Amino acid sequence: MTSTQSSRTNSVPTVAVQQSTKRTGQVSKKTTEQDRRDMQQVLLEGRGLGHSFVVVNGRIIGPVTSAGSFLTADFIEVERDTLEWGNKIKGILEDENSSQSAASISDALVRCQSLLGGESVVRDGAPELDGIGLSLINLQREDVANGHLHTVVVLIDPLSSDAQRLTPQLMILREALGASISLYLMPTPMLKTIPLNRFYRFAVAAEPSFSENGRYVRI
Repeated sequence: MTSTQSSRTNSVPTVAVQQSTKRTGQVSKKTTEQDRRDMQQVLLEGRGLGHSFVVVNGRIIGPVTSAGSFLTADFIEVERDTLEWGNKIKGILEDENSSQSAASISDALVRCQSLLGGESVVRDGAPELDGIGLSLINLQREDVANGHLHTVVVLIDPLSSDAQRLTPQLMILREALGASISLYLMPTPMLKTIPLNRFYRFAVAAEPSFSENGRYVRI
């Protein structure tokens, strides 16, 4: 189990748990006890006591840092994701191992799903802005360590005429200056009709152009 910002969660390295069964279909008590100890050991490695986890087909999700951070909707999403992965893997295993027994395919299914499901998935919600001021966007040389000389943050309504004009200019800033652009889209809520009834094409070059005589050429 893990703290989430959406219904998808961030998972940690996983382990496949195998339960041996008798031919009668009953689970061996000795095997079940060993599985429980193995899982307990895996959960405690590098995590310590006092944490909660969710284990789905050998996939460990967690830990949860606060109560109520893993809700019913999250369980439903995990189950849906598990079934989706399982059906895909099952189809591949059945095609590749048509002669294998159902138990062998089931065991391989758990192991494959455990490994593939262990990839980290993080989905952040909409950015939380403290407020929007009326000051201009400043391009400062503060992000040199990350390879960007300039950082541009833009807040705009995507279905507006201003957005059409601004988009090509942002592309120019990115290409000509190597700027890092963070674009936050804030559409107008509860629209009944699309506000755009005309479309613009803004043409501008990333670099200046000159003629054979060395004169600047306007586009």
